[in-house]
Amino acid sequence: MWNYQFFIEQSPKATIQHSTLNINNFINNFRPNEFTIMQISELALQKIKDFEGCRLTAYQDAAGVWTIGYGHTKDVKPGDKISQYWADDCLQKDIEQVEAQLDELGLPLSQPQLDALVSFVFNVGIGKFKESTLLKYIRAGRSENDIKWQWRRWIYAGNPARTMPGLIKRREWESIRFFSVC
Repeated sequence: MWNYQFFIEQSPKATIQHSTLNINNFINNFRPNEFTIMQISELALQKIKDFEGCRLTAYQDAAGVWTIGYGHTKDVKPGDKISQYWADDCLQKDIEQVEAQLDELGLPLSQPQLDALVSFVFNVGIGKFKESTLLKYIRAGRSENDIKWQWRRWIYAGNPARTMPGLIKRREWESIRFFSVC
């Protein structure tokens, strides 16, 4: 058993007390504070980049939304151009926003589940996810087959809506990742 010396703040007046703390007890009882938000894995980040693709000039996606970089849509106008640096920066900020939105839902998620849901919400938006049967099934603890079936319903885009091969691949990866062990 390991013992380490820690300094612990004991009062708002920043009185510091020297204390010995059993590291195993510390680790076993550690709880992330309210500001700790889970982050997606490098695997998920790369998959989102692959699914979204990167375009440095603004374009309209299948739904007619002006988009730039890796699926960034906020304040994008026709003719906008960005560098690879800004595409990466926008992606990171957009993903952090989705992570925070999912954290607010209070779902107890494993890393693979977070990865899958960040990819999904990044693509469809938090509003649609909050209203979805997919979320209802996840909350209810429905079977793997039921939840995967809900994922497969989100493969359409455009007006009129049409099946998108890229969305079929994305939803397949998301549904498999959601039920992965690691």
